[in-house]
Amino acid sequence: ALSALKNAFEMDVSLVAFFVMGSFLIIQIIYFFIIRGNYLLDIKRSLVNRI
Repeated sequence: ALSALKNAFEMDVSLVAFFVMGSFLIIQIIYFFIIRGNYLLDIKRSLVNRI
């Protein structure tokens, strides 16, 4: 399927695939840090309110 796509559009499909996977990885890392930050803030608030 990939070779047919490569021949149809006359471009390197693997380069585009790596670009898409790299973009997805970067988005996942950013999402991880946002969620982690919110989670740690929530834990901190619950510990402070407990005292």
